[in-house]
Amino acid sequence: MLTSKSYELTREKTGALLQRLKTSSEDAISILLPSGMTIDDVSAFLQKTTKTQSIPYDAVRLGATSPTGSVFFWGVTQKYIIVPPFPLREKYITNGYETEPLLSLISKDYTIGIVLVRLGHFSVGVCQ
Repeated sequence: MLTSKSYELTREKTGALLQRLKTSSEDAISILLPSGMTIDDVSAFLQKTTKTQSIPYDAVRLGATSPTGSVFFWGVTQKYIIVPPFPLREKYITNGYETEPLLSLISKDYTIGIVLVRLGHFSVGVCQ
């Protein structure tokens, strides 16, 4: 039986976790799910390989309902579901711990613009 634990990781800690997974020789699969997929879409997508049969329904539901998508790293002893801070665009399943798409997503420096409008006044902000 699986026990769920939830963590919020910084960019550095997420990068360290992904580097550790990348060097692992454990038999595993990596699943990238973009945002906007329904539970039925995710279930159908996971039917493509028999290695995904051990993934419980609650994990599938979590992956499907994430607003930014999700990444599953599903091994024999290590099982992770990562919800990235920015949307994923790719959808695929591959053998091993394929960390590169998530590493490239978290290693980018984003610039975000914010516009606040209230009662005829406004403010503009830029966050890096």
